[in-house]
Amino acid sequence: MINLHTHTVRCGHARGTDREYIEAAIAAGYKEIGFSDHSFLNLQQYPAGIFRPDEENAKDYVQSIRALREEYKDRITIHLGMEMEYVAKCYDEMLAYYKDLGIEYFILGQHIAYTDEGGYTYAGMPSESLKSMDRYIDDCLEAMSRGVFTYLAHPDLFKYMGDRNIYRERMAAFIEKLVAENVQLEYNRLGFYEHRNYPDPVFWELVSEAHADVCVALDAHSPDVYTDTETVKRMHESLEELGLRHRDPTIIRL
Repeated sequence: MINLHTHTVRCGHARGTDREYIEAAIAAGYKEIGFSDHSFLNLQQYPAGIFRPDEENAKDYVQSIRALREEYKDRITIHLGMEMEYVAKCYDEMLAYYKDLGIEYFILGQHIAYTDEGGYTYAGMPSESLKSMDRYIDDCLEAMSRGVFTYLAHPDLFKYMGDRNIYRERMAAFIEKLVAENVQLEYNRLGFYEHRNYPDPVFWELVSEAHADVCVALDAHSPDVYTDTETVKRMHESLEELGLRHRDPTIIRL
């Protein structure tokens, strides 16, 4: 088993030591994991309520995971990644910074969305703005076209509260384009377990119809998530009901 979506206390809304995550993963039978904390760069000045680590913690993050990777190399494979948002004007600086830091891979977690007024908001906040949803879709598509993101995390994060027929239409076109670009879509354990707006039933029906490439990921914010095998079992059952099979992700290295 493999999971590439793991956070650390440095993000400000997770708990447990790096070592505890690894020990829990081993206990649960994982052979390969990736740490993918939130970006240490606040290049686009996130809105209030979106927590991001202090940039000063970046080197500690890298040093800690590298040391543990060496210590545990005979028991589990450990990767060093980052969950990133995409903002076009910051992309080149972001990529150069993380390559220099030694990050191996990115997953795209597009937590930010534009408001009609031109500001930012959290993509999981209720919204009736079609313009905002379309921008979220466009940003995800542009990001994945860059060829550096291993997969798209919680692709159905945007919480559109308008006409569900419009949502279905937009998401069907979105998924069709993602499939054409061979983008893997994440079925997210955090949203599944906490009954958030994602996984969205309509979205995943469309994923099934499009025969999209799917992976299951924990989005772990505490070590005990790794040992909660019952939730992961239910996730697989849910995918099977949709006629979907997951595939372990293949890392796209920076």
